[in-house]
Amino acid sequence: MLTLIGKRLMFAIPSLIGVVIVTFLLTRALPGDPAAYFAGPAAGKEAVEQIRKKLGLDKPTLRMAISAIRSPPASRSRPKSAIVCRRQPN
Repeated sequence: MLTLIGKRLMFAIPSLIGVVIVTFLLTRALPGDPAAYFAGPAAGKEAVEQIRKKLGLDKPTLRMAISAIRSPPASRSRPKSAIVCRRQPN
């Protein structure tokens, strides 16, 4: 039984990592600047740069991907892992 669980985890973990990477790359490939979207059409370059820095969009792509996985979302104060674990059925 433990070997079956181990085998399933061995396949599930890389699959989840792959889904996270593909999703992150697809969202980065979308046209437009997220900082300019959040700032609004009347915002100046300084406001867009401040939002870009606040959202972490000024960092390299790999660092943004790692921080997106580890850090809590902007709308919540808990990390994503705690949210996912709380919603999992027992």
